Amino acid sequence: ENMFTLTINAVISDALLASRSEDDYLMVYAKALSGSNMPIAIQKIQLKNYGGTVLLSDADSLSTKLSESKEVLVVVRISTTGMALKQTGDIELISDVISLAETRVVNLQVE
Repeated sequence: ENMFTLTINAVISDALLASRSEDDYLMVYAKALSGSNMPIAIQKIQLKNYGGTVLLSDADSLSTKLSESKEVLVVVRISTTGMALKQTGDIELISDVISLAETRVVNLQVE
């Protein structure tokens, strides 16, 4: 069966990469527009292992399935700790509202 996936192409600027440790974590997740800040689906990788694209699918979902969601926000966060809650010093970018019915690829620039 065709797995429902959301492709996130997050370009991280060279200046930002230079200011962070390669051991920092990149967290990319989809969350609901309102209510819980809990990610619907999340990937966490170390910056040194990041290839430029993250795929989110139902396999990455925590409770609600990504495929059952209608609209989401995509959050890209660079974190020293890799903790779920935003910490001081974390860099965070939140996308515009994404309609999953229409959009399966999201391009983001993280400065």
